[in-house]
Amino acid sequence: MSKEVPISTLLGIDIGWVQTRVSLFGIKDRRYGMVGSQKSQTTLDPTLDLGGGVVDALRKLEKQVNYALLDGLQKIIKASAVKSRGVQQVALTTTVGRWPRTVLMGLNEKGSLRAGSVLAESLPIDLVESFGMGALVEQTKMIEQLVHFHPEILILTGGEDGGDAGLMQNWIDVLRIYCRLLPLSLKPTILFAGNQALEASAKRHLEPLSRLRIAPNVQPVVGEVDLLPAQVALDQEIFRIWKKNSPSLAGLSFLANDNEGTTSFYLGRSVRWLARLGDSRQVNHYHDGVLAIDLGGGSTTISAARGDDAGTLLLPEFNGRFEVLDEDSIEYVRQWVGSEIEQKQIFDLLSPLGIFPGILPETRSELAVFQAMIRLRLQQALAKFAENHPWLDYDRHRGLRSCLKSMIISGDVFTQTPTKAHALLMLLDAIQPWGITTLVLDRHQLLPLMGIVGGLEPVLPVHILDSSAFETLATVISPVSNARVGKTILTLEVENQTGTLFSGEIKQGSLTRIALPTGNTATITLHPKRGTDIGMGEPGLGGSVEINGGGLGLVIDARGRPIKMVKEDEARVNQLQAWSQELGG
Repeated sequence: MSKEVPISTLLGIDIGWVQTRVSLFGIKDRRYGMVGSQKSQTTLDPTLDLGGGVVDALRKLEKQVNYALLDGLQKIIKASAVKSRGVQQVALTTTVGRWPRTVLMGLNEKGSLRAGSVLAESLPIDLVESFGMGALVEQTKMIEQLVHFHPEILILTGGEDGGDAGLMQNWIDVLRIYCRLLPLSLKPTILFAGNQALEASAKRHLEPLSRLRIAPNVQPVVGEVDLLPAQVALDQEIFRIWKKNSPSLAGLSFLANDNEGTTSFYLGRSVRWLARLGDSRQVNHYHDGVLAIDLGGGSTTISAARGDDAGTLLLPEFNGRFEVLDEDSIEYVRQWVGSEIEQKQIFDLLSPLGIFPGILPETRSELAVFQAMIRLRLQQALAKFAENHPWLDYDRHRGLRSCLKSMIISGDVFTQTPTKAHALLMLLDAIQPWGITTLVLDRHQLLPLMGIVGGLEPVLPVHILDSSAFETLATVISPVSNARVGKTILTLEVENQTGTLFSGEIKQGSLTRIALPTGNTATITLHPKRGTDIGMGEPGLGGSVEINGGGLGLVIDARGRPIKMVKEDEARVNQLQAWSQELGG
């Protein structure tokens, strides 16, 4: 929507299970920037009163930026025009709320049920059961099961658009009987996202009995899946349920004028938008494929987009579930601890972290095990994402073979590490990227908010994403080769305005860092040996690229895929410590 006067002040609020973050944006020299950002512990009680954490964070922000945001009643000041205090717009994202109990109904496992499951796993939904067309054989039993599960949301999908409508009509009939049995207070929301030929029937039979949402078919033809319209409808419904259960969230929603949504949905929207930007000059380090990772205290979110492909995965945290980790997983954790340790010690160190998801490790031993566990957590999430979205070529052993140019990372487990090297090694060890990738830290949990504010002021996210609010961690070159350890697989030259920064050979099995501070740019010329693939089209093909500096500059990860670790404990520990020292400790 065009406006003569741009928004001069915008407040972003992101409420997580552990931290509540508030960020103030304003205009200076005709460009938007982040004026300040603060966080506080999220306040949670049985009534989901979130106001305390928001107010505490806003008080800190007022002191930081010397600007009034709250009135005498601790209410956010809304300014209708440019004033000396208050904000014109509020944007709100959150992950906090009980995930609505949801039942999925479709036709077959490889078609509508599969698409519906991927849809459910992209949002904060508790998918308690899925039913295929086999459940229609005994409709009475089916209705009894629905009464038992007592879902808050029912997702009904299946059938190709224009195809046979018989089985889907049977599902509508089952839901009509089920909804007639329930009192008004227990009636679920029904999302119909199936054969569009039955839209009129769904409205006629279900709309008078329950809350009905209609979305385009998630699988209009075999092999073609479009989840976005259904995601929009579900995101709105989840937030409606959360507001009904939390008066404080409803109050914040009123201030935000419905510029709100779940964190995972708007993270996905921002990632899709970034992937479409191409090689725009303003955000030239976010082109040709984007991967976003948010490891929070209560959940893990992965979102990725490249070309026409996009997807989001939201997984609950391990909370209290360390005891179910199998022996292979525990051994994986042990292998990545930079000291000699037994499996039982790992269990003992992980236990308090599983009970209290928001705490960070305090001792070196806890830190080593915790960071090894983060590698496993990230690896498992990426593997699940690739299962849902096969276009992302990821395997737990050989790593990420989809050449994505940018990865944007958030979560205290990465932004609050003792050194930047700790964060980068966790990411490289788990993801094992291929080609040339820029890793960026989203320290203030801004990316989901950008998905909302882009609809309010389209230029704002462009300016913010190209500012210091996002911190480049490193540009990583990951050559993939089958050469033996110690053999030269790549030569490269790194040059900037002052001359040559580096010129030399890269050997298989090595990890190399070249300093390139933030604010500097350099041109890298790469000459891969025959059989070495650096993501430029085919093995052996090289070229020149321009990169921006970052906290750890340029890193060449030639450790192989999968990363080759020595088996003997003492030598392996020395190997891990050497990699850490190469990146700065």
